Amino acid sequence: MPCSRRRIASSRCRRLTHAPQGKDVWTLITNDIDHEKIHTGQVLEGRYESKITASFHVAKHTLVVAQDFLNTMAADQAARGHSTRG
Repeated sequence: MPCSRRRIASSRCRRLTHAPQGKDVWTLITNDIDHEKIHTGQVLEGRYESKITASFHVAKHTLVVAQDFLNTMAADQAARGHSTRG
């Protein structure tokens, strides 16, 4: 059903027959920009949190390896009869 001039003013008819113009275009653009800013922030926050988590895992692993090294050295020295004081 074709839109009359009076019906073009209604939002339903405008959506069906015309692309956004003027203020509507600006509103759509700014809403899209705001959405993308929020999304980008969420992505970056997730990446930051995953880096922190990863770095804690690396630190824990490094600590375990260092403790194992010290225990191995102490056991080796004890097995050889050496004191740990040089």
